Amino acid sequence: MIYLRFLWTLLRHKWFVFQAGKRLGVPPWRLIIHDWSKFTPYEFGRYARNFEGDYSQSPNDRKKVSAEFTKAWLHHENRNPHHWGYWIPRSGKYANRPLPMPETYVREMIADCMGASKAYTNSWNIAVWLNKNGPCWQIHDETLRHIWTVMVELGYMATDNCDWSWAKIDSRSDYRCD
Repeated sequence: MIYLRFLWTLLRHKWFVFQAGKRLGVPPWRLIIHDWSKFTPYEFGRYARNFEGDYSQSPNDRKKVSAEFTKAWLHHENRNPHHWGYWIPRSGKYANRPLPMPETYVREMIADCMGASKAYTNSWNIAVWLNKNGPCWQIHDETLRHIWTVMVELGYMATDNCDWSWAKIDSRSDYRCD
């Protein structure tokens, strides 16, 4: 049953990413293949057990699943260019130094955030999540500029003199994809 629940969650997320991505100008093919690796045997079961499993009987199972999920996340991030971690080389001249993300993938990344927000909180507003998680991202300055561009297009504004302090200009309205 956890696998069906996760499949439903994943399909809802993909649908909301598709809606947001159309609005942001992400190429349709990118939206169709978005998160495709989550359907692979390597990721699907690990994601399902991590997000839909019941660990009330044994916390030890939770630790094992968490370790397995970490492997699935790394697999996912390294195969999907809409994740900022994809753009950090692990070796060579630029090891551990973020490369600039092309704008298409930045737009898909923002659509991904919006799709997750809509699927899990029933709101398109990503300000709170982005303000909390964005400062942890290791991204190139050019990528940050692309993020700023997209956020302003969506009706957000920076509320402080820092990169990660966003608010909807009209906080009473919610983003509409229809």
